Amino acid sequence: RWPAAEKSINSRETPPMIIGPEVLGIGWDRVQNYLSKADTKLLSAYSFHYYHSGRKEHEAIEQRYAYPDDFKEAMSSLYDTYSKENKPLFMTENSPLRDPVEKDPIYTAWFMTLAFTVNHVTSYIHWNLIWGDKGDACINIDTLLVDGEYQNIEGGYRVNGDYHALRHFSKFVKRGWKLLYATSSDADVLITAFRNPDDDEYTVILVNKGRSAKSLECSFFPEHCKATVIQSDVPNKKWSEVLGVYDSLDVVALPANSITTIAYTPKISKYIYGSDTLSSWNNPVSWMPEGVPSRHDTAVVSRGMVSLPADIDAPSPVIIENGAVIYLDSADYHLGQIVSNGGGLSTKTHCSLMVDTLFVNAQTTIGVMSLDTSALMVLNGAIKGSEYLVKIGTDTLVPRVDASAFEGGWIVSGGAFRLEDDK
Repeated sequence: RWPAAEKSINSRETPPMIIGPEVLGIGWDRVQNYLSKADTKLLSAYSFHYYHSGRKEHEAIEQRYAYPDDFKEAMSSLYDTYSKENKPLFMTENSPLRDPVEKDPIYTAWFMTLAFTVNHVTSYIHWNLIWGDKGDACINIDTLLVDGEYQNIEGGYRVNGDYHALRHFSKFVKRGWKLLYATSSDADVLITAFRNPDDDEYTVILVNKGRSAKSLECSFFPEHCKATVIQSDVPNKKWSEVLGVYDSLDVVALPANSITTIAYTPKISKYIYGSDTLSSWNNPVSWMPEGVPSRHDTAVVSRGMVSLPADIDAPSPVIIENGAVIYLDSADYHLGQIVSNGGGLSTKTHCSLMVDTLFVNAQTTIGVMSLDTSALMVLNGAIKGSEYLVKIGTDTLVPRVDASAFEGGWIVSGGAFRLEDDK
């Protein structure tokens, strides 16, 4: 322990989180041995590199990276030792540390698969993204420019295979996603699967580390999703190719030494509302096609008035056509994008409406009125467009909005319009 450093860190208004022990590898219980002598209460996460596994037969620097399975025993032991401490495991550095070879992208994806599924890390950091014109970087850049011409690399930079191996994970798995249990019946095919926090998007990464092509039957396909298949065929240097978007996916073709990502994203549908009388948003017969739009859909209020429930998981965008009205009858709402083509918003109560962006494409009314109580609407968010917003009704509208990109104007035809905080 370093008491002076600890005191200084803890005296800060927002103390930084400390990770450790940052050892070179996980072999020979190196992490466990360091942590057994440390005050682990000071650490927010346990971190380590993957530069040795404890298996001596492949510890030579030119061999280590080609044998990811050597690390499985140490990975599993590390997870078993600390899984109950509720502290994340960070793999903070790994790379070939030698001249690149053709199969390095496979080894990288192989290491990452084991890191997530066996070691259960929450962070994987590859060394390194960008380097000079030589070495094992994901991207090499030419640092020598003479008379406007690059001397070593045509165009000034070169994207290598390791970049695409990382991309199969990093582009399609976002912060906060959770690891799913997934299995492959073929020993040559490694599988890792993740889901987003809302449990409506999924990513599956398949690594065929074998020497022959495989055909994988895919038993997972959520009905609300479409699947985009991205594939890197390493021997043929076909990198991150989008093979297509599928509504069903029975068989996935996996070339020898390939990395394939299946990204499941919600299908986007368009729902049109059109009721001649006030109806609830959640009334499926008021929509065409019949149903209730989800947050991934586009909702068009084409005519009439629709009542919005406070707990709505609102689509983005919501389009309000000329003459149609969205009625707010509860306290607080949060919507993504509203596009008004001449429609309106209305309330008879106290409510707060947060809109990420309100696009005013045609003159739009905001009605705040009540016969027996004093109604008030607080409008938050950003406004864009070049047409007028018209305040109607006998009661109060408080616009707390970012109107820096709004080229239109306000017309107050009734009631109160109260500006606050220089908005």
